Amino acid sequence: MRVFLGLTEIAGYYANLRLGLAELGIDTLYIDLSLHSFRYSGTGDIHPLVRIIHFSVAQRTSGNIGRRLFWKSLDMLARSVLLIWAIVTCDVFIFGFHTSFFSYVELPLLKLLGKRVIYVFHGSDVRPAYLDGSLMAQDRGRTTAKCIRLTRHQALKLRVTDYFADVIVSHPPFAHFHRRRFVPFLRIGLPYAITTPPSGSPPEAQNRPIRVLHSPSHPEAKGTPEIREAIRRLQAKGHPVELVELTGVTNAVVLAELARCDFVVDQVYSDTPMAGFATEAAHFGKPTVVGGYAQEVARLGLPDELVPPSIYCRPEELESSIERMITDVEYRLALGRAAQAFVLREWSPQAVAARFVRIIRDEVPADWLVDPNEIHYLYGGGLSITRARELVRAILAAGGPRALQLRHRPDLERLMIAFAQERD
Repeated sequence: MRVFLGLTEIAGYYANLRLGLAELGIDTLYIDLSLHSFRYSGTGDIHPLVRIIHFSVAQRTSGNIGRRLFWKSLDMLARSVLLIWAIVTCDVFIFGFHTSFFSYVELPLLKLLGKRVIYVFHGSDVRPAYLDGSLMAQDRGRTTAKCIRLTRHQALKLRVTDYFADVIVSHPPFAHFHRRRFVPFLRIGLPYAITTPPSGSPPEAQNRPIRVLHSPSHPEAKGTPEIREAIRRLQAKGHPVELVELTGVTNAVVLAELARCDFVVDQVYSDTPMAGFATEAAHFGKPTVVGGYAQEVARLGLPDELVPPSIYCRPEELESSIERMITDVEYRLALGRAAQAFVLREWSPQAVAARFVRIIRDEVPADWLVDPNEIHYLYGGGLSITRARELVRAILAAGGPRALQLRHRPDLERLMIAFAQERD
């Protein structure tokens, strides 16, 4: 058996999954067609075809029509050869972040050839655009019309992949557009491994302020202004605490700072209790404070032992949660140890790969599956309730209920409309 992994990288997920599969004796073809500035450890197979695609994509956005057409044609040719190579040599295809070679037109072919197809969704690839604080951040300048188009495209792509994929791995808080049962993302886990030896929490010292690390990929979506204000208020109360912010740096810089901090504040409006940054922190024995509204729905399909250990609080509880981490040293250290033990035990590359092997072999237990029709989450991720309501109102005003793309879920559509009509 050989497994294809691609066509992108999300915080080292697929590089580490490849490591886990290799530990289980499973060969992979890992193709990453993205170019990441964060430089996560591990890369895809740098085949000459991949280099051609990277170069063609960079070239085809400028020049005259003939030049753009040439580079587009070269890109398509390289992708075609790459797909044929993958079909000939691989039995299973694991696609990440809603990627495909040719806008999903290859999926019927893979189905016809008896290939097993698994799609793994990570967030902004499937979360409704009107509930996604990163996609619709105000500093991105996207209009309501653009939001409606993004939403329509998301829903259409989900219909295709839901139909052709053998298994879907997704997360209940952003499962609005799914039409079939899926395996919860947290049930599989987030594979992660680092080469830097994890260190424990720094020794307590009366003359050293508590060091809090925050590393937002997008400050507005992560709630960075709210986190800064919470730290300022705690400093005004006399707490010895400093906030270290990292933005737009390489992953190596983030890891170095994780080794120095006492704990992490990830984000204010997360729809998961432990995302990639919190997972990295856990490997160093550093606990994380995470804000959000999805405490209940994020646990769907999970036994208690698979719920990641973090302080997952509502946004209005963020300051008090940070304060507890500052003042209760034993609690902070114990939570860091629990987080570290969890990721080493449940989210090691080999543990996650072993769960994927069960999916590959069609051995998914019934209790792993979640029915999207039972999910009624309204608040999205990366944005406040007020902002979510504002976006839904704008969508309804411009496109009516149909623009929500929830016709397959009339119950959820009614709840979303009622949510938009509520007063803040």
